[in-house]
Amino acid sequence: MIKLVAIDTDGTLLNSQGEIQDSTKEAISKALDRGVKVRPLFRPANRGPWPLT
Repeated sequence: MIKLVAIDTDGTLLNSQGEIQDSTKEAISKALDRGVKVRPLFRPANRGPWPLT
């Protein structure tokens, strides 16, 4: 069972115009309806990838 979806904001959650597509909104809504927690991730581009520790 999926309990959490973490979404990167740049290029994944937000398109190049800084908007969330309707299909993404629908997918997030369905996940929330099923009790899945949805969290956006924010990370400055110049900081590189998240460490895997």
